[in-house]
Amino acid sequence: RCYDKETNFDLFHADQIGTAGGEYAALRLLPNQDFATGLDNACDSLGWPAARVHGIGSVNTPRFENGQVLDSLATEFLITDAIAGHGGTNAKSGPEIVIVGIDGSKILSGRLSRGANAVLVTVEVVLSRLNA
Repeated sequence: RCYDKETNFDLFHADQIGTAGGEYAALRLLPNQDFATGLDNACDSLGWPAARVHGIGSVNTPRFENGQVLDSLATEFLITDAIAGHGGTNAKSGPEIVIVGIDGSKILSGRLSRGANAVLVTVEVVLSRLNA
């Protein structure tokens, strides 16, 4: 972990270890970028057709495919099912998560809408390469 000037927190920081072309990659998404798009862009950067995504993070006022909205700026989520891919073409839909807001009174689960969920503080994931 390292101090992060943008968030003013000590956060996970991924450094390259080994060589490119492996089957796994650690990734941290920065604030204010779209969650699903950031995952797709990582696959593009790695030259992977697709990847299974495992991890945690936070998004600002999450919006789900089924129309639910968690009205909470500060959130924490766990990814339960997610596929990222080249330009979103290999992703069946948005990442499926379980999420809780700042007051802890409401827990939602479902698939986030692609292109509608900005990372709040950080998203920390491990990508597992898929040959889609």
